Amino acid sequence: MLGDEQFLNWTRGWVSPPLRQEDNDLARDVRICQLFLYTLARLTNAQNILEIGVADGSTTMALLKAAEETGGIVHSVDPSPCDHAVELVTALGYMPLWRFYQMKSQFFFQNDGQECGYDLVFIDGDHTVDAVTLDVTKSLEALRVDGYCVLHDWHPASEEVIRQHPLSDEFGVMKGVRTALYRTFHGAISSMAFLPVGPGADNHSEGAFLVLQKKAMK
Repeated sequence: MLGDEQFLNWTRGWVSPPLRQEDNDLARDVRICQLFLYTLARLTNAQNILEIGVADGSTTMALLKAAEETGGIVHSVDPSPCDHAVELVTALGYMPLWRFYQMKSQFFFQNDGQECGYDLVFIDGDHTVDAVTLDVTKSLEALRVDGYCVLHDWHPASEEVIRQHPLSDEFGVMKGVRTALYRTFHGAISSMAFLPVGPGADNHSEGAFLVLQKKAMK
């Protein structure tokens, strides 16, 4: 079992002792995210995986580990160069399993992302309402029937967070999902699961996953 310092160094590569409280909180949050994504990908034998939002590569690593075991490929999209993620993927030898697209998701879906048949999509990118609406809509279009779409930051960690940050873009995840589902894909989802895992590392709205499973449109 890796300790918090070792775990963060494996996933992020820059944390040195002594660990601060926020480092410990971050380690716990990252562990939960990684374990959930890895487990879902393995249990569903996901081989064609899409990730929207890379940042430091912590969730990318979990998806790549699963892809290594299922014989799959991970497609990751982020407008930033994600240098740290690239370094981690390279260092651990996962580059043959990874396709990184440095662009906004809207451009990805207009070009490379038109491929269909994703088994699993993980969305943790731009949290504004318009961006989430587009990401969910396009991801569900590209998702295979019975595939899973997972969103992080679905719900605020606490009522206190809502009072402190009433206009936060984080709440755009909830609004964007509702817009996409009820306007575009009403009846296309066979199951929805709300999984509270928060609070997040800095006590903002990293408080839950929303899991959607697609079914055939009637």
